[in-house]
Amino acid sequence: MDLLVLILLSRKIRKIIREKEGLKPNLYVITLLLLWFSIGLLFVFIGMKLFGELTYALFFGLIGEAIGGYLGYKLAINAEPVVENDNDSLF
Repeated sequence: MDLLVLILLSRKIRKIIREKEGLKPNLYVITLLLLWFSIGLLFVFIGMKLFGELTYALFFGLIGEAIGGYLGYKLAINAEPVVENDNDSLF
């Protein structure tokens, strides 16, 4: 289930970034993957320290994955298109 959500979210981010000028979609998808896995793993470790049971820690990790996915999506939504300045026209 996690993999399906990650694939769908990656496709959505790729579509959003392609609509913006001068941005590379792969960079934002890689950022999503890094946020998803790193925050998820961090929450699993925190869950193990808090609860001591793997079942609760994995559930806590799902919360971390959701946060990572949200942050990756917000980065894509808030990305500004690259605007090229034509400074040669001043001279």
